[in-house]
Amino acid sequence: MNRSLRRVLVDGVMTTTFILTVIFLPSFVSAAQYVHKEPFFSVTYPDDYVIQQPSFGVTFKAQRPPWGPTLDISVIDLPLGLKLEDTANAWVMGLKTTGIASDIEIVVNEASSLKDGTPAFEAEIEWMFQQTTMVVTLLVSVFKDGKWIYTANHTSGDVDELKKIAYSMTLKPAVVSTARLASSDSAKQVDVVLNFNFVSDHDRKAWAARFKQIAGLLLKKPGLIELRCRSNLLDTSQVRVTMVWESLSQWANFVQNDDPDMKTLMLSDQPSMRYIKTELWGLFQNLPSVINPPK
Repeated sequence: MNRSLRRVLVDGVMTTTFILTVIFLPSFVSAAQYVHKEPFFSVTYPDDYVIQQPSFGVTFKAQRPPWGPTLDISVIDLPLGLKLEDTANAWVMGLKTTGIASDIEIVVNEASSLKDGTPAFEAEIEWMFQQTTMVVTLLVSVFKDGKWIYTANHTSGDVDELKKIAYSMTLKPAVVSTARLASSDSAKQVDVVLNFNFVSDHDRKAWAARFKQIAGLLLKKPGLIELRCRSNLLDTSQVRVTMVWESLSQWANFVQNDDPDMKTLMLSDQPSMRYIKTELWGLFQNLPSVINPPK
């Protein structure tokens, strides 16, 4: 597989993840990615982190067990007059109100930018947790659509590794260029697989009715061969949705095209689900797509 096509696959998985998940849920967590719907942004993190119950003011929380680094992601209304250079002080003020921190010191506070060029501010904040453990928080803040979005990575060790998480943030879904699909591989069949978990208290009948609506729209898309929805026989809360496309290029066209009916479904009431991961599967080299027993 050439480098151009490999880049398309990476970009495409990110884009399809965004499209599929805004259809099925308002925000989701993958094995290594958090994606927020409005305003859109995504953050990737190590797949050995375990999702935690967010505390007050935190949108998403995950931690490496048992006592490893912790990732907090927050999305809050932008306080009137707040500037990026003042976000560390604003965060510290909030930390003080929790009553768990003492000896707080901002040791680094400097302008930075995300990989896509979005202006950001990075701060390293040292503090004592319940007067027993020294914690370093790497705070990276951006502003978007009237919101203050930040990642707060907490550790008792080195923050350098945590910068990979903080600067994985992107404010735009990846865009797939069909011009980059000028490869023989683009004509081959592709399976796009979405795996997720239901939470225990959701209404499955309502979700099934919603999925039938979505299926009706998807099956009209050029190039879609098959749509399957399966649940794990040993754990029915685990669900797998598979879309089989005639070619990679037709799937890419679906990703890029804006469908008003899909938008309507996106904005309707959505059940609560926990997202695991999106996968992209192609044909195995030198083997047919299907091997059937002799008749």
